[in-house]
Amino acid sequence: IALKFSPFAGSHLYETPISDTQKISSTKDGFLLVEDTVNDDMELRFWIRAFGGEVEVIKPKSLRDEFTKMSKLIGSKYAKN
Repeated sequence: IALKFSPFAGSHLYETPISDTQKISSTKDGFLLVEDTVNDDMELRFWIRAFGGEVEVIKPKSLRDEFTKMSKLIGSKYAKN
């Protein structure tokens, strides 16, 4: 998995890593890119959703597509006044 975090949201992963194999690097635009091998399950999805707009799923494409669809659905619900 590859996730792009805002510095604020992702900084805790230095002290509380997802696993012993996680890698964190800085992006050119000042974000944190966190890469790791994790189980693709509902727990992962709940964990990612907890960060709201402070995280972007980069890989895998299937998970990114899932979050793209979910964000559009959420946006459409709140666009209705």
